[in-house]
Amino acid sequence: MSKELKIVIAIFGSLFALAIIAIVALAFALPHIAKNVLANSQDPVAIKRTAAKIATFTVPEGYKVAVAEDLGVTQMISIVPKDAEANAAFQIQIRGAVVPSNTSTAEGMKLGMNMMNLFVKCDLRDDGIDPVVVRGVHVNLTVMRCTNPKFPMRIESGDFPGNANQATIMAMGLDGSDFDTKALHALLASVR
Repeated sequence: MSKELKIVIAIFGSLFALAIIAIVALAFALPHIAKNVLANSQDPVAIKRTAAKIATFTVPEGYKVAVAEDLGVTQMISIVPKDAEANAAFQIQIRGAVVPSNTSTAEGMKLGMNMMNLFVKCDLRDDGIDPVVVRGVHVNLTVMRCTNPKFPMRIESGDFPGNANQATIMAMGLDGSDFDTKALHALLASVR
């Protein structure tokens, strides 16, 4: 066996061993990380800290933060009616990221809806824009509807100036009485 081949085998063997060690370490660390994320998702201090990383806003009257997740590079807050569970018929999600993204919310939402279409025939329809002003900046929320009568979902989403980078908001609910445009607009108007 040549010297070069021995070096290549040694390098790949070392990399393989390091990969196995990393996988084992991750397998032991993941439950601990998940436990901390879930514990912090309901802690009022952790919720405020997570929200502050995304944007400074006021939760609309009649609503509460159901879940707050801070995964280090991305944060998410889920806001639902006070009398609902985390899987409410209407929900507002605000997301922030440490690293800016080139993907617009509308592109990401279309991708997500197309993925959902694999499981629920959704006949996704782009239904215009909902113009709002956030921090003095005109923001157009993309409105999309799922026209399946069994799943009449309405989703509005857009990007707005957050505390660190662009923040993303997505409101989703059953089209009609369950979709609360007033709460969505009140939340965006409160961003400072």
